[in-house]
Amino acid sequence: MFSLDHAVEIRNPAELSVTYFESKTKPAGQRIAMTWPAICDWIEHQAPTAAAKGDLPLIKLATFANDHRTDAGLEMIYGVEGDYDGEAIQPADAVALLQAAGITALVYTSPSHSQPAPRWRILCPLSRAHAPDERRALVGQLNAVLGGVLAVESFTPSQAYYVGSVTGGHPVQCWRCNGRALDTVEGLQSVGPALQSMNTREGRQFKTGEGQRAPDYKIALDGLHSRHPSYFERSAWLAISGAFFTATNGLAGAENAERDWQTWNEGHGDQNDPSANARTWRDFQRNGSDFDFKTLGRMSANANAAGWAFFNGKAYSMPAPPRNFFIRVADMVYRPPEYLIATLIETDTMSLLFGDPAAGKSFVAIDLACSVATGADFHGNAVKSGAVFYIAGEGRNGLKRRFSAWEEHRGVSLANANIFTSDGAAAQFLDAASAQMVAASVDALVAVNGMPRLIVVDTLARNFGPGNENSQENMGQFIATLDGLKNRYPGCVILIVHHSGHSEKERSRGSSVLKGALDCEFKIINRDGEITLENTKMKDGPTPKPMLFKLETVGFSAALEYQGEPNGEKRGLSPFQQLALDTFNSFDRDVVSVEDWRTAFYARHDGTDDAKRKTFKNASTVLVERQHLTLADDGREYHKFKLPGLIDR
Repeated sequence: MFSLDHAVEIRNPAELSVTYFESKTKPAGQRIAMTWPAICDWIEHQAPTAAAKGDLPLIKLATFANDHRTDAGLEMIYGVEGDYDGEAIQPADAVALLQAAGITALVYTSPSHSQPAPRWRILCPLSRAHAPDERRALVGQLNAVLGGVLAVESFTPSQAYYVGSVTGGHPVQCWRCNGRALDTVEGLQSVGPALQSMNTREGRQFKTGEGQRAPDYKIALDGLHSRHPSYFERSAWLAISGAFFTATNGLAGAENAERDWQTWNEGHGDQNDPSANARTWRDFQRNGSDFDFKTLGRMSANANAAGWAFFNGKAYSMPAPPRNFFIRVADMVYRPPEYLIATLIETDTMSLLFGDPAAGKSFVAIDLACSVATGADFHGNAVKSGAVFYIAGEGRNGLKRRFSAWEEHRGVSLANANIFTSDGAAAQFLDAASAQMVAASVDALVAVNGMPRLIVVDTLARNFGPGNENSQENMGQFIATLDGLKNRYPGCVILIVHHSGHSEKERSRGSSVLKGALDCEFKIINRDGEITLENTKMKDGPTPKPMLFKLETVGFSAALEYQGEPNGEKRGLSPFQQLALDTFNSFDRDVVSVEDWRTAFYARHDGTDDAKRKTFKNASTVLVERQHLTLADDGREYHKFKLPGLIDR
């Protein structure tokens, strides 16, 4: 059914042992070694879709005896998992808490998730393998960071978790949190599952007067007030309440602690019981608590409280950062560039094509979009295939002709390709309702057709909305909206098509905020029918070489024909054309049969069979046109080209 084989990275020594289960009905799983980035990539980019939840695969960051999933058979754990089905807390809230605590994790939505009723899962890798009896405490630490909201199933040793979405349901959404492995983060308390009672009085960790106190009373109170009491299940409510008691005990202002805490509890509404609350406070006074200011800081949403709890320091008169977002350099994961279009556009980027009217911008954008949707190479550059959404500002007829011309010219059908275009209407990204409509429309198709690899906005002017593209504020809002769309679909590329400046042809039109926000930018120039694609910004990675095209008339429209690299008045050879010529010359003779040359070229080409065939056809044609070779009259042999007037001796 589904498989993880493609995700294994055996070359990376930092691997986790995980167990993959084909479905819930099959308790025997498959043990696989995977890196943490590979696990995240699989869930983000290749999570499967099934007709029913029970048909989806499950994953467990642990191994089992004989790979059979039972509590007793749990061998070693390489990570912990968390389950939230409370339908009240959004995944973004969990992400904020994990980032504040500095914990590496992946948060992803469950098959039954929806925006009004959120349900999500959390995976946290560990720095080393742990024994099964250590798992409960580690899950408890994760639970404490999240405010004690994890379901009791999270503490079940053998519990595995679904990955994917159901047909017609909400597509899987993922959030990566960069930080340290859970078992290396210091100062974490452990909170049991929701509805679990607090430890017995004799077992309390901090007696009255013990434990870490807050730097001052206001910081502790701000930390308490940063969370609504209804946010917490009872065990977590007891934890943050006891932490507030310990954190404030003995501080100036602590005489008001019980009153302030009772006022905070009024947020429970009709469920609030002041008399029961008073008994809980008396219990803290007599017996102490398991939690102190470290827990209060971790569980709060107040940056100041979280910061001082994290650093275990003194509160100086200085502004606190918005969150603890630092990570040790040694803990960072190196990830080589991953390209949507080899050498040209990386995944998960904001990109732009700009040029004058009639420069050929849309022809380039359509060629890129069709290549990604079908998996066909972009003129010798391999692509990562996937769903494409083309938001166009022009009529459907002209656009359809251009798509049809691409099909005919490349010999590739779009009949079964997951490429979609707006129905003759432009988006208005400065209008919140229009932007939400676009996202909802994409969501509706994602559930069946997979996460988008590429979203094209053609053109910026047509899809900008009610604003001025010269305004920094309006342009910043436009970019923020597209960033939100990109982040909604991890790994997706946003490609904007835009016009050149009115007087400054070397830059795109409008506010400079746009270029500052881009990861890569390309200028398109049309000189007497020859179109040059030239990179003008590459945020990370080497600058790609320019590409030269010619518009070939196809039916009632046109399509791009690659000509190589522009080289002044003389056009150079593309890498694959040069490879073809080098292959011919390797025979060390003037005449080579088509069959021998093709076979040798295929052996040197790393692409698919279809890419090899198309590339050889293009290269052989260009080499004859540019007088490197000549084709015999019978079409069976190629000859080295000889300049007239020269005699072989």
